[in-house]
Amino acid sequence: MSRNHMVLLTFLVILIQMMQLSLAAELTGHVIFQNNTNQREEYAQAHLDWNQGVKLSGPLPHIIVFAETVQDVSNAVLYCLEWNLKLAVRSGRHSYEAFSVQGDVILDVTHLKTKRIDRERRVGVFGAGNRLIEVYNEVMKQGFVFPGGTCPTVSLAGFTLGGGYGFLARTYGLACDNLIAIEIVTSKGNVIIANATNEYSDLFWACQGAGNGNFGIITSLTYRLNPVEPQYVIYQLSWPDWSNIKEAFNFWQRFGPNADPRLTSQFTFYHTSFASAGQFVGPKEELERIIKPFSQIGNAVLKITEMTYHDSVLFFSGCENMTYCLQQADWNPLSTSQQMWKGKSTYVMEELSSEGIDVLLHFMGSHFQNSTNGFAGVLIDSLGGKIADLSPTDTAFVHRRAKFHMQGMIYWLQDSERTASLGWLSSFWNSLKPHVSPYSYFNYCDLDVEDYMNAYYGQNVPRLRKIKSKYDPIHFFQYPQGISSSLG
Repeated sequence: MSRNHMVLLTFLVILIQMMQLSLAAELTGHVIFQNNTNQREEYAQAHLDWNQGVKLSGPLPHIIVFAETVQDVSNAVLYCLEWNLKLAVRSGRHSYEAFSVQGDVILDVTHLKTKRIDRERRVGVFGAGNRLIEVYNEVMKQGFVFPGGTCPTVSLAGFTLGGGYGFLARTYGLACDNLIAIEIVTSKGNVIIANATNEYSDLFWACQGAGNGNFGIITSLTYRLNPVEPQYVIYQLSWPDWSNIKEAFNFWQRFGPNADPRLTSQFTFYHTSFASAGQFVGPKEELERIIKPFSQIGNAVLKITEMTYHDSVLFFSGCENMTYCLQQADWNPLSTSQQMWKGKSTYVMEELSSEGIDVLLHFMGSHFQNSTNGFAGVLIDSLGGKIADLSPTDTAFVHRRAKFHMQGMIYWLQDSERTASLGWLSSFWNSLKPHVSPYSYFNYCDLDVEDYMNAYYGQNVPRLRKIKSKYDPIHFFQYPQGISSSLG
């Protein structure tokens, strides 16, 4: 064979390989390119996370893919594999640290809106792109309850895969406890179904509390549904001043985690005010009896309201009606209307000491007023009940034995307030550390948390590492606080 023929043959081989590569790695769905001048305005909004207070160090994503089908998801994985691109997986844009927008390619699943309910089997199948309010609306039409959170625009997938806590958690369990199957795209682009009894049961276990972008891309989730009960009752308890704060909080921290499991409650601090609220599944008269000792502390003001499940969803979502709430499901962050915040979380395994409570009072009182112009709050959620029925190793969600969970939040309006706001929150949490556990809730991810693997997953870390090695041996799915494999 002549040299010219060899050169021609080599060229043809390379051309065929390039054509095969192009066919194997074609992006599908709605694709937005950063350098496409015709998509400049669309890209400017599409790459944003809700929390624009996060200062991203890396470059902006080159491509944003809105998957319309499961095949679009697989194609995006194959494309990134072929071209050695980092993929960021996004569902609701609510990542506290904007993890879901940090990659060469953003794969957004918000257009995967499947909704199917089997009333006879009491099972619901939902696409990963559904927002919580869309799920609530659908299950209510069929006479069922979903134990979700209060923010209507949070994505179903992200909420569930990290655990999923809300005002019905002590009654029905966490969202991940009600999960019975997932459809997931692996790091090879394959689509598999995982549940507790099939060959992928270990993967299903891992996704019940540690599934956020670690093992694959979840495209749909199947849940066990609970029938709607006749009565849902809300209580709101407040005090006009701080004179009874220690007595009130001491009572709640003993009462909340140990109350009737039909009651899930929260204690909140906002600046120099404090209050408690909760939801009870049962008759109003029973809640009045249960809450009476709490409501007699100091000069408390108690309000108890009997609601339907539908109205309780709207109440906690802050919506006047379902139409308005469903409209929010289509909202996305805008560069012209920035939201900036930082959150920290911890689990409390034993009751807070008097010194621990003093830390709360100090940082939510005069110290806050003298430190920052932002808006701050501490939300303390009761655990126990159905949550504690499972052991820490029954699912990847490990925090089953905690009494309650604490979340500290600081919001600011101007970039100039960022340093002071973050400084206040950091001082607050450092002062609180001696009185709480080293554990945190991944759904309130925090880049500053120490030893994040242990903080989020505790004793389940070794098993999660093995599952990561098994299903993602090349560590394709990664982000700043992703699960590293046992080899990584």
